Amino acid sequence: MSGSIGFQAARDRVSMDGEIRKARWLFDGIADYRAGNTVHQLSDVFMSGLAMFSLKYHSLLDFDQQTIIERENLKQVFGIESISSDTNLRTVLDKCDNTVLRDCFAGRFKDLQRTGLLKDYEYGIADNKYLIVSCDGVQHFSSKQISCPCCLEKKHKDGSVTYHHNMLCSALVNPNKREVFIIANEPIVQQDGTTKNDCELNAAKRLYQQLDENYASYKQRYNFLVVEDALYANAPHLRQLQDVGYSFIINVKPDSHKSLFAHIEGRRSRKQIKTHTVHQDGSTHRFEWVNDIPLNNTDGALRINFLHYQQTNSKGKTTTFTWVTDIKITAKRCYAIMRAARARWKIENETFNTLKNLGYHFEHNYGHGKDHLSTTLAYLMLLAFHIDQFVQACSRVFKALEAHLKTKIKLWATIKSIFQTTYAKSMDFIYRRVAILFQIQLE
Repeated sequence: MSGSIGFQAARDRVSMDGEIRKARWLFDGIADYRAGNTVHQLSDVFMSGLAMFSLKYHSLLDFDQQTIIERENLKQVFGIESISSDTNLRTVLDKCDNTVLRDCFAGRFKDLQRTGLLKDYEYGIADNKYLIVSCDGVQHFSSKQISCPCCLEKKHKDGSVTYHHNMLCSALVNPNKREVFIIANEPIVQQDGTTKNDCELNAAKRLYQQLDENYASYKQRYNFLVVEDALYANAPHLRQLQDVGYSFIINVKPDSHKSLFAHIEGRRSRKQIKTHTVHQDGSTHRFEWVNDIPLNNTDGALRINFLHYQQTNSKGKTTTFTWVTDIKITAKRCYAIMRAARARWKIENETFNTLKNLGYHFEHNYGHGKDHLSTTLAYLMLLAFHIDQFVQACSRVFKALEAHLKTKIKLWATIKSIFQTTYAKSMDFIYRRVAILFQIQLE
């Protein structure tokens, strides 16, 4: 059996029902801190949270107000034997250790490999292939009234304070692919024993340590290429990436990297900048670069390669970007490096914007709690998103439904409507019910 045929067979076996079963096995492995005489199994509580995000309910209260049909479908489709109230769900999840949820994405990485998605996501730059990892932070809780010891604080001029929780996320992306796959997350929260707010850079230290530990077995087979914004273009962070064996392409800006841009201007005045122009896709792409220069004046030992890029589209609009990378830049590589660098925005466009605008309600405050609730709910939402992306990439049935209904919002709404009004034994039954309603021919 050839690799492509084997990968397709593996993808054909992917289903939402199978992913729900895998989630149940994951939740079954979470240690229950409660006494033995509990009413609801811990795995049922976690599965309820996942079901809420999978079905795109607007809130815990909305999820709690279930019809008889919904309750039966939660049992049949999600295997939830005992459905807890929204109050109990908040209370239980607030106290649970969520480390298993944080680390589960490394386990799901094996599914990307098994189905050939990792092979599809390898991105070529000259003779080398990379898995592009985009990292960025996002806020998932905000309130002026509710807070906890882990909350970050934003103090306003009028004396008021906004309390919030943020998350640093990393995702596998590819400029030629629409799906993105979360591979690691690190909460940006107040750390024990500190008085200052946590920040993205501190969280990044923990995130890349987590990535190094959880993905060490893949480094012999795959080259990881990190793409990030200008916040991360500093010597300590780049050295950490080098220490764990990751390549990088990171945005830089004139106002935050003055010595670097002054160095580039000096090179330009001495005509020591190489150039290349590409006319493609109706646009003109102009590149300038120089290799092996210091990142800044204070740390000349850290050498980087600098790429300046201007795109002029068919209407004459020009956009400029600048990056530093450890990949040697040549005329044959600059276009591919540029496309990899611009794939960074996929974590914002295809991940965070999808979570905020396409049914997941990421910015809605599902709950805060006193300990871990906000972070645990964020993990559950990201897990639901990962499952959706995986099924979307593999399932022919899901692809056929989405192609016909055009928008995910309409598809999610139809699935939820059937779940609320029709007795169902599986998600496959619901998908096929959608096909009947819209007269979609399935294979």
